[in-house]
Amino acid sequence: MHTYARAVRGRPALVLRGETGLFPDYRGRGASYGFGMAYAFMEKLRHPFTPVYYLGTLVHPSSYHLFYKYFPTVYPHPAKTFPTRQRALAIELIESFPDPPVAPSDLLVRDVGWITVETSQERKLILESHRPDVQLFVTRNPGYPQGHGMVVVAPISFGNIVAAIFRRLREVLLALLRIKSPRF
Repeated sequence: MHTYARAVRGRPALVLRGETGLFPDYRGRGASYGFGMAYAFMEKLRHPFTPVYYLGTLVHPSSYHLFYKYFPTVYPHPAKTFPTRQRALAIELIESFPDPPVAPSDLLVRDVGWITVETSQERKLILESHRPDVQLFVTRNPGYPQGHGMVVVAPISFGNIVAAIFRRLREVLLALLRIKSPRF
């Protein structure tokens, strides 16, 4: 993870960015979740009154799924409109980094210069998925196999972090209960 100081809407802010590369067998399991959450939480604790944002240029639906699944506030979101103010924030943030837009007509899809290697089975599952987050990702970023990244912003507020942690804990506890409960 990396932390960048930026001026956002005329005031100091921090932008968190990171890259994770996982083999296909490890995708979708939240393998990088703990590290990313701990880092984000510590940055927010160190700067409680400074706006902190995670800014991603995500090149695979499994990465976006992680944010969608745990953070109640993430942009874009398949069930919520992308408010004009948040869209402008996302553009302001991404324009402060060097990755160029894929097309001038859509500043929220960037040419990041690396790709995610997918198996043919994984690609088929993605294209046939009925998950709203996966559908949004593929619709917004059909060129992801060529190294195009969808811009994603998650405000790193105490509320968003706590909600994400509780969602993950709930998921883990339910999985443990399923393992330990007798099946009839």
